[in-house]
Amino acid sequence: MYTGLEVSARALEMYQKREKYAYLYGAKGEVGTEEFIRSMFRRYPDYFSKYSDVQKEDIVKYCKDKILYDCSGFVCHCAGIPNVFSGKLLADGSKKTKNMSEGKAGWLCFKPGHVGIGRGDGTFLHIPSEMHTIEPVRFADYDWTDMCRLAGVDYRYEENGKMVHVVQSGETLSGIARRYGTTYQALAVANGIKNPDRIYVGQKITIL
Repeated sequence: MYTGLEVSARALEMYQKREKYAYLYGAKGEVGTEEFIRSMFRRYPDYFSKYSDVQKEDIVKYCKDKILYDCSGFVCHCAGIPNVFSGKLLADGSKKTKNMSEGKAGWLCFKPGHVGIGRGDGTFLHIPSEMHTIEPVRFADYDWTDMCRLAGVDYRYEENGKMVHVVQSGETLSGIARRYGTTYQALAVANGIKNPDRIYVGQKITIL
């Protein structure tokens, strides 16, 4: 089970490689072969009817050879939870709020028909629509209606203000930092680590 911080960090890691990804309605991480893309046109004719034949060809070109997600597929992948549609993500969530300032890293951002992942800093990451990849946007510039904790994600650290990572074999401080969306310098300072290149198995690293 991922923590909310890990969900946010996974989304950020995908954003940093955003050229590999593209939005396609109904997609859940499939590789964008031409056959698959056209099969989605046939599977969801009502949705894709808004596009002309020329626009569909543009979508094929944009999506080809990329890893394809729709908005809920992106959220579910980052959260490590089974794929469900956007409305169920909200319905199954907890600590629901309409005040975007209450949301924290790894929380679900929702509006009817669309979802994204909050980063806890006034921004979120999402894949908005066809011909787009993963994008960062400020809450102030978007019309989300709700936020909540995702079912199947661990947010217990939010109750006591911190979480602890136990170092496993082969891990580095920089790798741990990337996992939680922070820097190795910040972790070193917070944990009194004098040499960031020297951590040991079983060591407890507090993530602030």
